[in-house]
Parts: sequence; structure tokens; C-alpha cells
Amino acid sequence: EEQQDFQNAFAAWNDRYERVGPCEENPLTQMIRCVVLHHTDFHAAGGLSPFEQTMDFVVNDAGQIGDIRFSVEGWFTKIAPFNSSFMEWLEEAHPEEAAKMSGAPMGEAFNSEDARIALQYVAEFVAQSDIYPMGP
Repeated sequence: EEQQDFQNAFAAWNDRYERVGPCEENPLTQMIRCVVLHHTDFHAAGGLSPFEQTMDFVVNDAGQIGDIRFSVEGWFTKIAPFNSSFMEWLEEAHPEEAAKMSGAPMGEAFNSEDARIALQYVAEFVAQSDIYPMGP
């Protein structure tokens, strides 16, 4: 149920991936690596979407995808600071709404209510920011 709510949260943000080019298969590691552009409406408000990521699909012995791993390069330099700044602002500007959230956007307990609240206030956050929206 928690996993489904986590997925619903991303669906609320119109979360989607666009492959940049052909994927590369590595039979030695049983992985398929794809470079993708990750789009979310929440991060688009801050000028951060789409952002490039790699997705590694781990193939098990039965030939099925057993795990998916995402790169985190852009996460720590752009996405995490945006999410953190948004939460700090929300706690100050709308403490009653921040109190309803399970934590920072895309955090461990992220759910559809968090996504709804974040989307509702992200434009206001960006409008008062000296940093966002970021340009290309």
C-alpha cells in the first residue's frame, strides 16, 4: 500500500521518462543502461525538469528485470537542494501545510498527499525565490 501511494505521488507530478538514445546492454554485469530525461511538473516549476539520469535495469538469470537503479549525479547538485529549499520555505510560509507532509518531496515517506501539497505551493515558492526558476 505504501509503495502504491509512493507511485501515486509521482503520478500526481506527471512523472515521466524520455529515453535519450539507444540503451546499452552489458552481458557481463547482466545490466541494461539507458540515459533518460526525467520530467516532473514539480521540478519543472523550478526550471529543473527535465534532468538527465541513467537507469540501470538489472536482468536476473530468468531474463527478467529484477531491479532498476537510478543515477544520482543531478540529484545531489540540483534536485535535493531545490526540495530542501522548498520545504524550508513551506515551513515558514505555510506551516500548517508543511505539518501535513510526511517529509521533504521525494523523501522516504513521500506520498500522494505530499505531492498534492507540494504542487499547490511550488509556483508561490518559485515566485519569491532569488534562485529559481533556473535557466537552461
